[in-house]
Amino acid sequence: MYCRNCGNEIFDNTVFCEKCGAKKGKGVNFCQTCGARTSLKMEYCLNCGTSQKTIAIQQMDVHKISLLQSYARSRRKSMKNAKIAAIVSIAIALFLAILFIVRPQPDNIPQPNIANAQISEFGYDFYYNADYNVQSYWAESRKLLMYIFLCICVCIGSSIVYFLQKKKYIKLINIIKEAKNVL
Repeated sequence: MYCRNCGNEIFDNTVFCEKCGAKKGKGVNFCQTCGARTSLKMEYCLNCGTSQKTIAIQQMDVHKISLLQSYARSRRKSMKNAKIAAIVSIAIALFLAILFIVRPQPDNIPQPNIANAQISEFGYDFYYNADYNVQSYWAESRKLLMYIFLCICVCIGSSIVYFLQKKKYIKLINIIKEAKNVL
């Protein structure tokens, strides 16, 4: 029996090649029966006529495993990006919440001008001094609250994406482990 990876002669009960360390039956370079050079495209050994189909099947499985590994790497990268997005959005939301709490409130709240009051069907309508900026203060408050809400939504969405990607990543890793054990 010969190593398919390096062509070294090995014993039948050997698990790994002593020369190259390849697992018994792994590789596509040499015939397992006679040790002659082979290639992936050969169906039979030109020297002894042994079928080489197992080499092509093995090479296809190795190719599928490498594709699964690249897919797992992309899942891991998207998990990392989702985690970063969640952390950044929470940090921004906390910053905006602190800004909302500690920002100065207008201190020139006017008293209603009783002399200009008019009676309406809902009661007295008072006219306030024109220099008071309550409307702009509340407009800024609404904007800050909207940004905080959007940051929280981004954090929740990123967390959901992270956990979904993690679930798929774990499945891929288990599939890769099983495929490597079969080979």
